[in-house]
Amino acid sequence: MFAIYDVTGRSFRDSLEQLYRVNSVSSTVSLHRRKPEEQRQKQVASPISRSAIRAYRENLPHPQKSTIYHANQIMRSPVIMVRENFLPEACWELLWKNEISQVPVLSDKGLLVGMLAKEDLLKVMIVDGKTVVRPAEKQLPDIMSPQVITADPVSDIRRVAQVLNDYHFNSLPIVDDFDRIVGIVTRTDIIQAVATHPTLSLWG
Repeated sequence: MFAIYDVTGRSFRDSLEQLYRVNSVSSTVSLHRRKPEEQRQKQVASPISRSAIRAYRENLPHPQKSTIYHANQIMRSPVIMVRENFLPEACWELLWKNEISQVPVLSDKGLLVGMLAKEDLLKVMIVDGKTVVRPAEKQLPDIMSPQVITADPVSDIRRVAQVLNDYHFNSLPIVDDFDRIVGIVTRTDIIQAVATHPTLSLWG
């Protein structure tokens, strides 16, 4: 299951198919999307036969690890988050210190209301590494993405990967039935899972 949150709270929760119907890929402008240079990079690979893929998988070492099916098996937790009343400069320092590119934004009641990315802060302030040279003249609610797509902890990892790819997201917050952020899945998490868990259920 996937959900959409904004400043009014949760506005949608349903299957991936319904998500695409109410929030088309082409119309989504997200602040936790991939960097432009990553979007321009095109990977060119020669076709690989199914038999070759099967042979490769059969020859992989199989460590004693449980098969990965769900987002909660690879998500990062706890999640670094900020409040909507945080100063943009403080958010930049937090992102820099923790070497992350985006962070969920919570309301004063602890509800998910947005997503903040480094790229968005760079649009409203001037920085030199960790140091802010010229502070932002806007408040966080005017800088962050006001709409966030999330996934349930037991969402199929293949579908999470599909959302990250189709919407050009860097990460996807994982939210439970009580609208609490319990984790976050990034592109890096999926790549690491593919590289280190031969039992990852991606082929279905």
